[in-house]
Amino acid sequence: MEPEIVFVLKEELAGPGITAGDVLDATSSVCAGLEIIDSRYQAFKFTLQDAVADNASSALFVLGNEFVDPPKDLSLLGCVLEVNGKQVATAAGAAVCGDPAQAVAWMANAAGRRGGSLKPGWLVLSGGLTAAVPLRSGDCISADFARLGSVSVRAR
Repeated sequence: MEPEIVFVLKEELAGPGITAGDVLDATSSVCAGLEIIDSRYQAFKFTLQDAVADNASSALFVLGNEFVDPPKDLSLLGCVLEVNGKQVATAAGAAVCGDPAQAVAWMANAAGRRGGSLKPGWLVLSGGLTAAVPLRSGDCISADFARLGSVSVRAR
């Protein structure tokens, strides 16, 4: 499980040359998110190539219910991650490529190099702000983001 800043696009983004500013201009809103990761690899021991081939170990994601205009600087946006009410990690947006909007710009530029783009209406998860936290049956994991509200999930 990883806390993420989620972008909701209102305009297409296709590289090359997309900047973090372009991403913010093309974004209708941002929200708090949790990515529920899953992997076939035991103890998360895999290479970058393995992770890419396994679709980055993605399984599901959960969104918070507050969608806000994107702040001009997401790098300082703080996040507190809790498991069963105990704080397990803190981070700022800068943990993702220095700025989550820069991470989305990288994705748009990579897609553009392959003839693709990020489309209007897409939800784009910018990347985990903290190290992955295991999700076990019965756990409640929550992430509280400055200006974005919170998001939580309980495992069954």
